[in-house]
Amino acid sequence: MNVKINVGCGLVYKGGYVNIDAHDDTVADARMEAHWLDFENESAEHIECSHVLEHMGLGEAVYALSEFYRVLRPSGTLLLRTPDVEESFRTFVKSGQDKRKLLLNWIYGLDRAGMGHKYGYPLDLIEILLHDAGFSNIQAKRVGRNSHRPELSLVCSREATSPDRQFMAGLRHALVKQGVVDVHDQVTAIDIEDVLRTIRQHIIGIVQGDAKAAPSALVDLALHSPRLASIFLTQLLENSLISDEMYQQVSGVLVELEKANIPEVLVNMVRKMPLEPLTQSQAYESVCRLGLEAVRRAVSGRHMSTETEWLSRPSSVPSTTEGVTLFTEQALRSLSSIHRARGMKAFAQGDLDLASAHLLTALKLDRDSLSAAWNLARVMLSAGESDMSLRYIDYSVVLANAHHPAEAGRFLKGLEADRRQVVMGTQGPPPRPLYDVD
Repeated sequence: MNVKINVGCGLVYKGGYVNIDAHDDTVADARMEAHWLDFENESAEHIECSHVLEHMGLGEAVYALSEFYRVLRPSGTLLLRTPDVEESFRTFVKSGQDKRKLLLNWIYGLDRAGMGHKYGYPLDLIEILLHDAGFSNIQAKRVGRNSHRPELSLVCSREATSPDRQFMAGLRHALVKQGVVDVHDQVTAIDIEDVLRTIRQHIIGIVQGDAKAAPSALVDLALHSPRLASIFLTQLLENSLISDEMYQQVSGVLVELEKANIPEVLVNMVRKMPLEPLTQSQAYESVCRLGLEAVRRAVSGRHMSTETEWLSRPSSVPSTTEGVTLFTEQALRSLSSIHRARGMKAFAQGDLDLASAHLLTALKLDRDSLSAAWNLARVMLSAGESDMSLRYIDYSVVLANAHHPAEAGRFLKGLEADRRQVVMGTQGPPPRPLYDVD
């Protein structure tokens, strides 16, 4: 059976297609999300996706294109249409008021359920996304230039044979099904995608029969997320890429690592590393090395090294590490921003103890955060802790010069004013939270 799929059909029913839509079932044959298609692998010869991409954030688009790849047969074709945002903006700046209104609707969508646009996709970005998903022979054309509806129309085909890409597409499908990836949380979805990219070479080795590739990939994934590694392991078994014996050996280890909430343990290990400016990368890499060795020992059936204090959980200041399921640099920054926001709230409310606890945790999670360091210095100033205030002012000066050269002059002027207030005891307005840094 030659299956054709019309993704995001809306009110347009195409004969000879399976018409699907996530929001409107007026004419759709089925309600279905583009990022999780209820079709078998390699079951369709053609997919049409007209003006759907712009309704997705970047993370969702990556997973939708992966689904198109998974469902299409080798050499199957994909037709994409989406607003030409570059041409739209070029036309906007030279148009009158009436045409501008129409163009704004075209660019941003309508304020109705399922009709708003989340993202604009210029041609070069679409081509990158298609290539990364495994599509080739990309032919693009611009339609409707100078009109109020300029669009991009792209036709491409799925690579004929690429077992590693097909495996990755199946893995993404499983990650969405199991709830590990929420495509509407773009930051985390892209963060997980970055983790998956790091094991691409291992996956190529796995499908080519390299016996060492699967354990290496599992160790790398388990460091970041044991749950992610467990689903990866199941995919390997379902694709007959590992033995039942290996599955049984490793699955139990991953369950134990997940119960121990290894990402949370690693986060707390980062917090225990020495606190010095410009050492975030070193702290993260040091914890990764310790974690990799411990996970490698566990996956290979050996005891974990006691030097890593692997399962020790330090007592902590008010924490948001509970529920952490992913250990990456981005996850650390996101967690740091939560502590920073809570610390600044407590600072504004005059609760200096709670403010200092949250801001210190924020800085330990992201040693490159000028906002956390400078606000912590101001909290210490308000609390009369002169030495600690000066320490974090000096810390902030290093970060301002290193990471904010364009704004360094303004930041250094403010830091020097705070330093004078500490050293000379000069009177000034009570220190308040600073929101316009980082």
